[in-house]
Amino acid sequence: MPGHDPAQPLPAIRVPGFPLQEHDGLLWLRPCAEGSEQLPALARELAPGQRRFEWQAQWRGHVLDVMENFLDALHTHYVHAGWLRRHSQRRPCQVALDIDGERVRVDYRAHGEQSGLVYRLFESRRLGESAHFQLPGSSRLQYDYRDGSQVCISLHFSPVDGRNTRILASLHVRGRWAPRWAVRALLWPLLAHVGRQDAAILAAQQDNMARFAGRRPARMHGDVLRPVLEDWWLHGRTPDPAHARQLTLWL
Repeated sequence: MPGHDPAQPLPAIRVPGFPLQEHDGLLWLRPCAEGSEQLPALARELAPGQRRFEWQAQWRGHVLDVMENFLDALHTHYVHAGWLRRHSQRRPCQVALDIDGERVRVDYRAHGEQSGLVYRLFESRRLGESAHFQLPGSSRLQYDYRDGSQVCISLHFSPVDGRNTRILASLHVRGRWAPRWAVRALLWPLLAHVGRQDAAILAAQQDNMARFAGRRPARMHGDVLRPVLEDWWLHGRTPDPAHARQLTLWL
């Protein structure tokens, strides 16, 4: 307190403190009551020793749209044509949406192989593919392989404002050869290119919504996670188990 008279008592001012934890290369701060600072399960389930790299960025787009972009598989044939999937090689896939409290899981079944360049260069035959979401803003793309190995891309989203979103991401590998230098030198350039494609699409979407004020993106049959994300980010409601379902999509 500049100029404070040491003979006078200090005012009764206190700065609130919040629990802060470091885990797996990230700092977690939550404004909450003492003792309720448990990390999201999606963050605790992965071993720090399996982490291969971290990445952070700020993208133009509402947090709801940015999160859906990462969790949605249908756009990959169009936005990332040839890199992740090819439109000409779409096949029917059984999709199951399960909801358990604040946690949501989407399983994509019967897709052991992918048609894109990233799969052909770095992956082997898959046992399963799934997308996970946990309130308030943590998600994970998980790939399980028939040899028992696993690759997980974790993403944590924080809204900067109504039109910009901060993203913190990491990649974990279990049970397969993937040293950090190799992932950084060989895989990261391809993933960074895919990320730039997503950022460009989201920015264009943001521009269109500004141009046509009051309009929101249309909700289609294949938007499995959109209703769940909207419940939380637009209405503050926890995921409704009534949204759980099974359907067939062309992936």
